[in-house]
Amino acid sequence: MSIWSLKRQFTYASLFFVVVFGLLAIILKPLYIKTPTCFDQKKNGDESGIDCGGSCMLMCVSDTIPPLVLWARAYPATEAIWNAAAYIENQNSSSYGFNASYEFRLYDKDNLLIAKTEGQTFVNPNGRQTIFYPGIEVGNRIPVRTVFTFTEQPTWYKSVFKMSELKLTVSDIRKGDINGKPYITTMIKNNSEMVIPKFDVFVLVYDENNNVRAVSKTVVDGLQKDEETIASFTWNSSFGDGILRYIIEPVVDTAMLSYANK
Repeated sequence: MSIWSLKRQFTYASLFFVVVFGLLAIILKPLYIKTPTCFDQKKNGDESGIDCGGSCMLMCVSDTIPPLVLWARAYPATEAIWNAAAYIENQNSSSYGFNASYEFRLYDKDNLLIAKTEGQTFVNPNGRQTIFYPGIEVGNRIPVRTVFTFTEQPTWYKSVFKMSELKLTVSDIRKGDINGKPYITTMIKNNSEMVIPKFDVFVLVYDENNNVRAVSKTVVDGLQKDEETIASFTWNSSFGDGILRYIIEPVVDTAMLSYANK
């Protein structure tokens, strides 16, 4: 056999093995070299932590700021039943907090614990919101100090919606009392380009010293685009003198908007 024939066979054999090994590499590569994902328990791709940051929806704790607690108060519903409220602020402009565990502690004048309650809440991005816990039994003791704390920080996600897209207007606020029991009504309208699912509406009653004298909550069972409804609030006892202003605050869980507007 000529040298030229041997070279040709060697070339064909080399090409054959190159093609075979190339196909094997394509087939076997996914088994050994996996594309980075946000669920592989590894810090890879453009992530700034394990399965968080970068293009992942989950935010790394190190990239977020814990919510601020601006104040906490308790208010009587009856002599033996009180409601607790806290006002918080999320300074993360585009991060939504999921399953934020919290507790209220109510203390008497001797700084003895009267009651402790626990709950979970969401934290909307870049704003302030009320957290309300009704129906706390205090017996014949009177709370004089209320402490609100987050017992576990939220799981932070990138917010799908911008708060500026949520356009709820509050108008026609009316107030009065029936047999010494105050009430407030207001009209709430959905001016957003989306359906708004079930949401809470709070009213905060401020006195002339800018202290919150009372808080109440009602629930609206959702609003279609351009739909409006009346929200009503009542109390069992008078606010007293010196009431200066009323703040009506609709609070929508922005994470639920994605489900309502698919």
